[in-house]
Amino acid sequence: MTTTEKHALQFPVLTDLHNAFARKLGIVYDQSGAKDLHKSMGLDLNARNGDGTWEVPIPATLLVDKDGVVRNTAIEPDFKLRLDPKQAVEWIDAMQK
Repeated sequence: MTTTEKHALQFPVLTDLHNAFARKLGIVYDQSGAKDLHKSMGLDLNARNGDGTWEVPIPATLLVDKDGVVRNTAIEPDFKLRLDPKQAVEWIDAMQK
C-alpha cells in the first residue's frame, strides 16, 4: 500500500524516485564519503536506493497551493527534527484566509 492508501490521505503525496525533485531543489546529501560508517551501522544506501547512489534528501516539507506555487517550506538538515504537523495545519489555515 502507498502512504496515501495506508492513511486515507485526501491530498497528493510526492514520491521522489531517485531524488530527482530533491536534486532540483538542491537538498540532496551525497553520503558516499561515509560508506564505511553507514555499513558499520548496517545501512547500505546503495542497496536501499537501488540506483547506485549514496544520496539522501534533506528532510523537507513544502506547502504547495492548488496552482502549484510553493507557499511555505520547512527544510531541516537534522533528520531527527521534523515539522510539527500542527504547524503544517496552521500554514494551511493561514493560506485559506
